[in-house]
Amino acid sequence: MTACENGCHKIETDDQNGSFKHLFENENCIHCHKCVNVCNYGAMEICGYSATVDEVIHEALKDKAFYGKKGGITLSGGEPMTQPEFANSILKTAKDKKLTTCVETCGIGTEKLDMELCDYIYYDIKTSDSQLHKKLTGMDNGKIISNLINLSETDPSKIYIRSVIVKGITDTEKHVNDIIDVIKPLGITHFDLLAFHPYGSSKANTLGMKREFMGKEYIPGEENFRKLKESINL
Repeated sequence: MTACENGCHKIETDDQNGSFKHLFENENCIHCHKCVNVCNYGAMEICGYSATVDEVIHEALKDKAFYGKKGGITLSGGEPMTQPEFANSILKTAKDKKLTTCVETCGIGTEKLDMELCDYIYYDIKTSDSQLHKKLTGMDNGKIISNLINLSETDPSKIYIRSVIVKGITDTEKHVNDIIDVIKPLGITHFDLLAFHPYGSSKANTLGMKREFMGKEYIPGEENFRKLKESINL
């Protein structure tokens, strides 16, 4: 606790049974990693590491024997286009090595993506409703939609739209149809619905992010999910 100058670590005690637990709140964390260096029990650790393009490709090539004719490398996240030069360099090197390439993106920063280096683009649309998008994510979807339009002008067949279905928010045919109204004029024919899962809640807690636990009740029912999938008509 004393190693952190910004008070990100706290001890919460239970006076009734004398127990205590360690809380990590990351709002003021500057990623100095001092807490990691002094933690005797290994409870604090750094997730991820820095790597060069060649190191990333070297790791990918270790499994090349299992890729078959179409397998390869997928840049996911977080958001890979927050590092556009690095992402494009990985894609180019992967193509030079005859690997299939894919980018998973939320649509922010794709104006810097070199489409010629991508075989597939998995494009996330949370909702086509701009106001709802701002309520859910803190920003509207104007940039996301405009970037999608620009990408589709190059090659819409590469683009796979994906949308997570969350109970009480996006589990409606209107949500599906509104997205279709956006992508159909662009010539995009791939549209996948993904069932929401709550697995991210444990990761959020580990990272010190304050989140309510997301239980199974958020996962859409199988029958409703099937009907939503059947409502897709492109």
